[in-house]
Amino acid sequence: MMARFEVGHVAPAPFWPTSVQGDTAILEQAKDGSFYVAYYWTNPGKDAEIFRKNRIEARAYCSGNHVLPMFCHRGTSYYAEMVFDPTLYRNHLEERQEAYRTLEKQLFQFLLIDRGSGILHGLRVATPPPQFAEICGEAWIEGAPGFSAFYDRCCAVPQKELWARADKLGFFGDKI
Repeated sequence: MMARFEVGHVAPAPFWPTSVQGDTAILEQAKDGSFYVAYYWTNPGKDAEIFRKNRIEARAYCSGNHVLPMFCHRGTSYYAEMVFDPTLYRNHLEERQEAYRTLEKQLFQFLLIDRGSGILHGLRVATPPPQFAEICGEAWIEGAPGFSAFYDRCCAVPQKELWARADKLGFFGDKI
């Protein structure tokens, strides 16, 4: 996914156009194993500075072999669930699994996109906290089936409550 990102311009495919509904976020993994976190907000211009500068807290809601990563940019009230089912990424499996094994060294690219226009308002790159890398990396290598049912159960819980129940994993970018 060697896309060119420019703040102030429309985000490239596969991030735009999109069919996402409401203010949401997605976690994607490219064929080379790199990770992208795309936030789609209604009015991202007012939060662009916060997005670029404030710490990104990581948490994970875990059940059995399933994990639902969650992120929050400090200074906002927006909590993002990162729906990621590694069983859907069967092509280029070797590169992807290597990325899971070395997750603590991977760079996550965070994109702030206006969900109405596709304009990129913010871009930053950070490494995951060690605990995030350990918990998510192990779960993603396993690739346990049944993720959809797990996620459906998570959706039945209000997002703020899910955030409170989730394990605190640290902050992105604290350790490079």
